[in-house]
Amino acid sequence: MSQNKKTKDEFEHYFSKNPKSSYKTFEIQIKGLDIEFSIYSATGLFSKNKLDLGTKILIQNLIYEPGWTVLDYGCGYGVVGIYLKLKESTLKVYAADINKRAIAITKKNIKKFGFSDFVALRTDSLKPLIDKGIRFDAIYLNPPITAGFSVIEKMFREAKEALKPKGIFEVVVRNLKGGKKVEKLLNEIFDHVEVVGKGSGFRVFLARKNQILISRLKPPANS
Repeated sequence: MSQNKKTKDEFEHYFSKNPKSSYKTFEIQIKGLDIEFSIYSATGLFSKNKLDLGTKILIQNLIYEPGWTVLDYGCGYGVVGIYLKLKESTLKVYAADINKRAIAITKKNIKKFGFSDFVALRTDSLKPLIDKGIRFDAIYLNPPITAGFSVIEKMFREAKEALKPKGIFEVVVRNLKGGKKVEKLLNEIFDHVEVVGKGSGFRVFLARKNQILISRLKPPANS
């Protein structure tokens, strides 16, 4: 596959409102975490056949507490939100994505597990949620680097606005694929940024809009 074709395909998987590939749904196994489960996926979605390494590293470093309202931002087939609900049923989970197919599959997965307090919505902006007064204790993102840093900056700024005063924003990024730019951008937008996890060439950043000590917050121990 040529580099141009690969880049075009990656962009569609990451950030296309209506993927043009044929629509086929199927189940995949989510492995390598402290819990394993199967979920629906589909053509036209990022990493459609298996859990991608960046999202796996993010999931292994998720920070959450019972009763929180959280957002799986750029949710794809909804694996981050599904993992969180399986681990902590008291969470109110939102999942958002620009991709029509991603939201259809996430809703299919919500139905598969019979989850309540789990909302999936198609949007290219958090403004509709912000305007409704919805705010999050935590937002989680594996950013669409191939969509460009103007898109990333918009996502980061809207995430900051959508956080509660003490809310947290966790972002995973590959060190050699925009890692330094992401770190710089986070530090420009948020008052406090730190690394809370790393592995296999990825880092997980934790950002908060207010300048307070947050290193006491750690991912729950795997059970």
